[in-house]
Amino acid sequence: MASSVRDLTQKYREAVRAAAVANGYDEARLAKVMATLMLYTTSPRTTFYLTAEKIAASIRDLQSFIASHERNYAEKHRSTEQDRDSIENEVALFMKACRDSIDALTRSIGAEEKKEFGKKWLQSLGRGSSNADLIAHQHGMVLILSKRLQTIAEGFDELRKARYEEANAKKLQKRRMDLHLLPPHETVQVSATDNDGYSRDWLKEEKPQLLESRQLLMDQETEALQRELEETMAMAEDTERKMIEVSQLNSIFANYVLVQAKQIEQIYLQAMKATEFMEKGNKELAKTQQRNSSSRLYIILIFCVLTTTLLFLDWYNG
Repeated sequence: MASSVRDLTQKYREAVRAAAVANGYDEARLAKVMATLMLYTTSPRTTFYLTAEKIAASIRDLQSFIASHERNYAEKHRSTEQDRDSIENEVALFMKACRDSIDALTRSIGAEEKKEFGKKWLQSLGRGSSNADLIAHQHGMVLILSKRLQTIAEGFDELRKARYEEANAKKLQKRRMDLHLLPPHETVQVSATDNDGYSRDWLKEEKPQLLESRQLLMDQETEALQRELEETMAMAEDTERKMIEVSQLNSIFANYVLVQAKQIEQIYLQAMKATEFMEKGNKELAKTQQRNSSSRLYIILIFCVLTTTLLFLDWYNG
């Protein structure tokens, strides 16, 4: 298939040069014409393209920022918790700004669609569906930017998850060490008779008090352990709730991207249908113009015949 296609660019340039020479172009004008064939002049960039380019640059800056601070954020011995929090806040602000810019860019596409629908509709019939193709291309650009930002957000969420798991493990280990450092129960060894000559009756009188104090100490330790376990459970539930919220946000963002992809596909199909309708409209307009020109010719011929007939009748009667 590729071998059957021939490149006729050089022949086209030679034909243009021959036509220019035939029309009497001098060397300066001929060089200018050939330069326009060699160098392609691009059209000026639109506001949408410039905005999309700025958003893409911001996403690249965000990716480079995360890559440069990834080791400091992931490894605990390289930075403090305050440094980690500051990195996380900067990344969150950066992502929010990029998402807001992408949303504004998407809304600008919708505004262009509404503006172009009722503006110069008759001229758009002869111009074709270039505007619809441009809008579909802009939707594709927005989808690519959203996908890049989502990939970066998922990667940073993995780093955050590892950090919070590490913090929870550290807190649990600290609580276990605190439990091991609690003082052991005191044991009291007594003999049958003290050196002072007191009998076991005195010990029997004091034994209930020792048992009560020991029981009170055990109750206090049990309550402290129970409180620590409740705090640990509350922190685990809070962490689980945060992880569920993060997963829900990721799923919402993924669903939003899928919805945008479906919308872009629908817009592309509508653009294809609009192209077909415009081509049919152009054909109908061409047929109508031909009919108008032929009917105009017939009317002129009828007027000429009638005028000739009237002149002949007038001459014949005279």
